[in-house]
Amino acid sequence: MGKEVIWCFSMFTLILFVEKIILYSIMNYIQNMSADYIHIHNRSRWWAMLRKMKVQQTLNKLKLTTYIDFNDESRNKEYKRSLIDNTVVFCDGWLFRTHETVQKYRSVYQDIFRPRVDEAQIKEQYLRKSSSEEVIIGLHIRRGDYKEFEDGRCFYADEVYIDKLQQLINQLFVKFKILVFSNDKDLNKPLYHSTWGGRVTFSEKSALVDHYLMSKCDYLMGPPSTFSMCASYIGEVPLYHIQSEKG
Repeated sequence: MGKEVIWCFSMFTLILFVEKIILYSIMNYIQNMSADYIHIHNRSRWWAMLRKMKVQQTLNKLKLTTYIDFNDESRNKEYKRSLIDNTVVFCDGWLFRTHETVQKYRSVYQDIFRPRVDEAQIKEQYLRKSSSEEVIIGLHIRRGDYKEFEDGRCFYADEVYIDKLQQLINQLFVKFKILVFSNDKDLNKPLYHSTWGGRVTFSEKSALVDHYLMSKCDYLMGPPSTFSMCASYIGEVPLYHIQSEKG
């Protein structure tokens, strides 16, 4: 493919090859969070200007570019052919994936998604360790929408989370503290305290701070979820998925 160059800003993730340009529009997702991320916020004016100019729509009408909305899995072969046949392609949609590029340019995304948080205060409150040997295990307890998602397959009881986490702890053989993240306002916190005592801390922060905290843990555990997966990716933190209640 030739030498790859990646350039990411608030409107596009741009992957530039010698013979092809693919533009992945991520602004619908990012613009609502631009004030929360240092580098996205600083470039948000470019998105406002380009959107006002209707650059993408104009280029498409002039047939200078092609737009693909990756939202129909049955059309994957058609999408692939469009990517091959066209020089400049605007891509969007849930099914657009570029695993190799995401892995290769992890440092770029780590820079882009650096949150606007008080890192010193958060570290003092949640990330202090009693010794250099101690590890912080982040436990992601996702409830809410998971009660209905895939018929509740990953809507686990507290006892399941406790059992799975204890299995991980038994394998690590290290001093540990546990940082719990959950969207369940009625979480049975005393049950976790009765199991691990003062080693358990529950985050009471926003989703933005929780995501940052997850990325700073030494290990993460939780059900399959893009929230914890992204934190694992940004922080390069080992992530253990709970795939079922058994096993």
